[in-house]
Amino acid sequence: MIAIDIDGVVADSEAYLVRQLEFYTGQDFVPPVPRTYDFRDGFRGLSLDDCLQNIDIALKRFSPSILVHDYKRTYLALSKIQLAYDRVYFITARSKDLWIETNKWLERYFGCLDYTLYNVGHNADKEEWMINHGLTCIVEDRLKTVNGIQDPHYAYLVNRPWNTGRDINNNVIRVNDLLEAVNYHLGEPYV
Repeated sequence: MIAIDIDGVVADSEAYLVRQLEFYTGQDFVPPVPRTYDFRDGFRGLSLDDCLQNIDIALKRFSPSILVHDYKRTYLALSKIQLAYDRVYFITARSKDLWIETNKWLERYFGCLDYTLYNVGHNADKEEWMINHGLTCIVEDRLKTVNGIQDPHYAYLVNRPWNTGRDINNNVIRVNDLLEAVNYHLGEPYV
């Protein structure tokens, strides 16, 4: 079964988060996209803790369930996962304070699917979580996370500006979007 990350894989939250970081820090981060950094590694002089705190505030205050959209072809990919496995498993490192807002967002875009949301927290080891929950694969956009996944587990890395051009482990497969990962995983042709 597959665990699916939310931000950067399912939710296109990039522009929203950059705008909110600008608002809370008073700094101008133009051009906001594409970026070649990971928010969780710090952001233009902000520490990791400052980034996480400001992102959490932004996600709580400005109702991203309305302002953040899903990527194209995501619903089709998630539907295929549900047909294959009866349930979709989302995994996120968002803080527990965002549980309600995250569920609202998932319900708005994917409410007709059977899904389970797992929140592993900011500093969690996603591979350990996968092992404890019987999942063997993850679809993720964060390079550091996928390179931490060890055989026999494996990962799909969704190409984003912040992870391209960097080395990946042998058990990591680069894909362009969630649908490509699902098709590859299910042994279906790439579309």
